Amino acid sequence: MPPLCEFSVSFSRALPGSGPPSCRRRTKEWDLRRGAGEQEVKGRARGRACPLAAPPLLRRVRSRERMPEGERPVEGTRARVRVACLGFAEARTPELAAFEWEPLADPRELAPRCETILVRVPGDDLTLLQRALDACPSSPVVALLETADESLAERCLLLGAEDAVGADEGDEFLARALRNAALRQRALSPARATAPTSPASRVFRALQWSEQLFSELASSARVIPYEAEPEKGFTYVAPQAVEILGYPLSDWYSGRLWSEYVHRDDLECVWSPAQIACGEGIQSEYRVRAADGRTVWLRDHVHLYCADRPVLRGFLLDITELKAVEEELRTSRELYRAMLEQLPAVVWIADGDGRVLQAMGGGLASVGLPSDVLDGQRLDALLEGSSAEWARAALRRVARGERAEFAMEWEGRTWEVTVAPLSLRALGKVIGIALDVTALREAERALAASEAELQHRQKLDAVGRLAGGIAHDFNNLLTVIDGYSEIMLERVPEDDPVHHWADLIHRASAQASALTRQLLAFSRKQALDPKVLDLGDVVEDMRSMLEVLAGEQVRLECAGKHGLWKVEADPSQLQAVIMNLALNARDAMLPKGGTLSIRCRNRTLTTEASCGAPPGDYVELSVHDTGCGMDEEVLAHVFEPFFTTKPAGKGTGLGLASVYGIVKQSGGWVSVESLVGQGSTFRILLPRVLGEESAKEAAERAASAVVEAPTILVVEDEELVRAFACEALRSFGYEVLSAESAEEAVRFVEDEEQPIDLLLTDVLMPGTDGCRLAERLCELRPQLKVLYMSGYTRSVIREQGYDESKMPLLPKPFGLQELEDMVRKVLKGPSGTGLHKYSDLE
Repeated sequence: MPPLCEFSVSFSRALPGSGPPSCRRRTKEWDLRRGAGEQEVKGRARGRACPLAAPPLLRRVRSRERMPEGERPVEGTRARVRVACLGFAEARTPELAAFEWEPLADPRELAPRCETILVRVPGDDLTLLQRALDACPSSPVVALLETADESLAERCLLLGAEDAVGADEGDEFLARALRNAALRQRALSPARATAPTSPASRVFRALQWSEQLFSELASSARVIPYEAEPEKGFTYVAPQAVEILGYPLSDWYSGRLWSEYVHRDDLECVWSPAQIACGEGIQSEYRVRAADGRTVWLRDHVHLYCADRPVLRGFLLDITELKAVEEELRTSRELYRAMLEQLPAVVWIADGDGRVLQAMGGGLASVGLPSDVLDGQRLDALLEGSSAEWARAALRRVARGERAEFAMEWEGRTWEVTVAPLSLRALGKVIGIALDVTALREAERALAASEAELQHRQKLDAVGRLAGGIAHDFNNLLTVIDGYSEIMLERVPEDDPVHHWADLIHRASAQASALTRQLLAFSRKQALDPKVLDLGDVVEDMRSMLEVLAGEQVRLECAGKHGLWKVEADPSQLQAVIMNLALNARDAMLPKGGTLSIRCRNRTLTTEASCGAPPGDYVELSVHDTGCGMDEEVLAHVFEPFFTTKPAGKGTGLGLASVYGIVKQSGGWVSVESLVGQGSTFRILLPRVLGEESAKEAAERAASAVVEAPTILVVEDEELVRAFACEALRSFGYEVLSAESAEEAVRFVEDEEQPIDLLLTDVLMPGTDGCRLAERLCELRPQLKVLYMSGYTRSVIREQGYDESKMPLLPKPFGLQELEDMVRKVLKGPSGTGLHKYSDLE
């Protein structure tokens, strides 16, 4: 470093609380002139500071900084410091483990191996200290005062001592001062050998040490200290600027750096002298393009010092890595917020009292609220009723360090809430997550309703199977009873008592047949005769009958709207449906009376109806009454067979059950709405069909000529039914062949000599069924015609993969007239099984 003719230093340092109060803060300036003499020291306030110089007193201040426990040297871990002790003739030498003490009577007898001299200062007499400094100018001297006297310590430093320590300040401060002095002695030992002996020279050596220390600290922290004048530009730039940005120092001093290399978007961030007030500083951040093309972020701290001339002093800190971390953090926060905004939830942080500090999440947007609407509000104040109580209970659990969960209603939606203590140095904070489960709850309720409906339908199906099986067996018996009673009525004279008994048997059989038809209707196994029809016409045809049925106390409103779409159903069964609904409505309004409304309309469903009907075109039949209505318990069983709310003996409980079965068998849906005291409404949806007639009606128009004296093969496993059918057919003039099984029927057909014109077969038989038997026999005799009979519905044939709507079927029980009409119709029709597989139709 070049010689200094004049320099000034200033410092200000706060000492730790462990030091004496008088040493907590000191500020002093020295003005030293080279060659002015040992005592020529004058202090002046000049308003400037040199950041590269540290006065001797600063070393004293540093020695009083308490060393952290982890940094204190352990005995034996480093070389012991040899200390010459001067002035301890009547006092004991300090006992410090890391030092070797050598008593010294005369400073001129200092041994070469001693690195430091410790001089004991009695009172305020500095004579012995002065002698040591004069005799050993190249050795560091530490003064040990009797007490920590700050003014006396400054006098010692001004004489040239490395440090001054009070005996009452403790061994730690003394050890620190001796060790620092030894370290400086080792670092500057070559210079001390030829150093001058004046106090200014000793301060100069201290300045060298301080400048070296400052340079090392600045370079390790990637900091560029600088000094500039407002009009001249940079007057000093630390050498590490070349390492950080790569530009030579000449570019800094030329002024081209800021004008050419600062990012154009950050030019406004660079300070100007006009922005800096005297005595105050500013801080700014901007980007600079380095010599290798990198973008370097700098943080600029600058102060304006106004003394003889305004001077800007500051430092540039490389914060490129910090900015990269900040960018990653910002990206992470944006990603986290974007994720939360997509969730149907609200995430918040609250204090221990439940006051919301911050909230976010897509759940707020779903209810139309901004993200800051919850800030500062208490959780329990946002909620009402039981939800607020649950929130307060959850906060009490969180205060005990537990996790809590509860459900709440807020903003018309259902939320599942989880709250828990928030860790990560956020003591006393609470984190909460509220998940919007409104759609989930609605789906669960819909699923529960569907499961209940499925169980109800399974129950009805099970009961229907039972009822259908019973009705089928009864139909076989009733076929025999009804058939033979008709034969008796024809053959027995009317004046014979047997004729009267046969008539009673026939009437009882008819009533029993009506009951079995209701059972089969409920079980959807009744034989139907569907036709394409106008539902409004059916209602209009029944108007007069319904008026009589309603009676004088019930007003009938019947509206069969014109222009209705066509539906395909059995007209007689539709009449039975309307009749049953009208009877139930009338009974619900007695004895007070009321209004019975029967209406038809076209209806298009865009979504699935509550009754289960899929989207499509339908014709709706509604039957509404103003009667007593039904509660939920009655509604749950309203379509079950044998369920009735009427007194014993007043109803069979099969009316609404048969309505349900007929509608379902016709491909429709039925539902009921009712409130106690407000009446009931039954709605029936029948799907729309295109065309004016059914396939069955078209087939009937293609009847062929009647065959004279035909032969009929009867195949029936029930002996009584088979015997009745054979006898009835013979009475009609037909030739009859009787077979108990399919095998026996095949033998008849295989006999080519035996003519057979019609096959009359039961649908369900042991070993095989009538459909397969008819196919086999028609292969043997293609001109054979087939008539099926069954106590079940056509669905049995559908289950075998055939189109049952095109088959001729005689439902059981049947009488003489039904049998004769159906046989004649089939004989007039085309030959073949009358069956068509669905795969063929496709």
